[in-house]
Amino acid sequence: MATIKDIAEQAQVSSATVSRVLNQDSTLAVSENTRKKIFEIAKKLNYQKSKRNVQEKKKKIALIEWYSQKEELDDLYYYSIRLGIEKAAHSLGYRIIRYFQSEVSDNLRDVAGVLAIGKYSKNQQDKMHSYNQNIVFIDCDTLVNGYNCVVTDFYNSVIAVLKSFMSFNQNDIGMLAGEEHTMDLAENLIDPRLITFKNYLINYNLYKSKYVYVGKFSVESG
Repeated sequence: MATIKDIAEQAQVSSATVSRVLNQDSTLAVSENTRKKIFEIAKKLNYQKSKRNVQEKKKKIALIEWYSQKEELDDLYYYSIRLGIEKAAHSLGYRIIRYFQSEVSDNLRDVAGVLAIGKYSKNQQDKMHSYNQNIVFIDCDTLVNGYNCVVTDFYNSVIAVLKSFMSFNQNDIGMLAGEEHTMDLAENLIDPRLITFKNYLINYNLYKSKYVYVGKFSVESG
């Protein structure tokens, strides 16, 4: 039975290129002549995709984490997100393959989809999407860049808390906020809760900067 390696040797291209062409990867930059040649050789060799490999791919999901294992243990928020994902995936019959951001590569092509947890710059988002278009970002607002995401509704939750304080005439309100940046340090991220907090209280002339403290999202800073 013919293999991808057999086709690659005759087409004089890499096995990865053959795999991407046969899987109709639209993000691959390859000439139409090369693409046509690969399909012709595959047909001549009577190449057939392995049903087993296809089924295995459908049952695997890549989970990309921006935190290291040690950092995650110090952050119960991201730790709980990962555990929730793994539990849900297991119940649906999917196997989770964990990667850290530094490990992002062609390996993302071998899974049914990708879940990326954490804060990533547009360049990082584009890179991951180029490997697998079935990607969802978690805790990173990527809608402006055209990517699906799941994020917490900080806007309404902060306002609900402020309204509760104000209903009891508690108007000297402070906030401890965090400051983040994307994994590659390309973008600084202002805590969206702080933006909502500040804008809402300014409307009522209640914002007092002396009650606001900004630090890093770390145990030591907290």
